[in-house]
Amino acid sequence: MSFKKYTTVLLTPLLAGALFCGSAFADPKQDLLDKVPAAYKEKGINIAVFNDWPPDEFVENGELKGWSVDLAKEIEQRLGVKFTYTPTSFDAIIPGLISKRFDAGFSSFGSTPERVKVLDLVVSQIFQ
Repeated sequence: MSFKKYTTVLLTPLLAGALFCGSAFADPKQDLLDKVPAAYKEKGINIAVFNDWPPDEFVENGELKGWSVDLAKEIEQRLGVKFTYTPTSFDAIIPGLISKRFDAGFSSFGSTPERVKVLDLVVSQIFQ
């Protein structure tokens, strides 16, 4: 499976399900967890987070903060799979995703033709 398809398989259902599963389902968390690849359940998910772009993501008193970080933590909690957050420079996130150093990236990066060729992006509605 290609990296692009793999991230689609992981991120699309996880993000959508984690954010929008309601009490209408018998066990939405278990249904969502069943879609997570076994390796992620066992080892967790390594998340790259840009560390210098307030208010989106930044470090304050040694702790990652910002709305992107809050979103990632909410997904982690609802999913029930451990996320390991790696603060990094913006220019290290995409190469880290391509090389599989990171499993996912939470940052405020725009969609460009070059990025769409190698990544699956979840587009925020904040700026639209």
